[in-house]
Amino acid sequence: MYVRLIILMLFAFNFCFASKCLEEKRLNDIERAKGVQDLFGPNCSANGDYETIQCFYLGCYCVDVKTGESKSKTFSWGKKPYCVMRFIRQM
Repeated sequence: MYVRLIILMLFAFNFCFASKCLEEKRLNDIERAKGVQDLFGPNCSANGDYETIQCFYLGCYCVDVKTGESKSKTFSWGKKPYCVMRFIRQM
């Protein structure tokens, strides 16, 4: 009885408090395990936010660290863009 309650509590905690980045990464990992290819799995920081720079194949771009939304005009082929928080918030 107590074991089920603890498992339920852990599941609820993880579901309610998992970051968007970590959840997106987890879902992509599940799809990869099923054999789906060419999925973009976000890079997450230690605290669960998105990394400022996200890369997909040969291109990289700046994102909002909380939402993961791409910032316009920051996509760069073959090199990482210069992403400064002050710069990102002004866009």
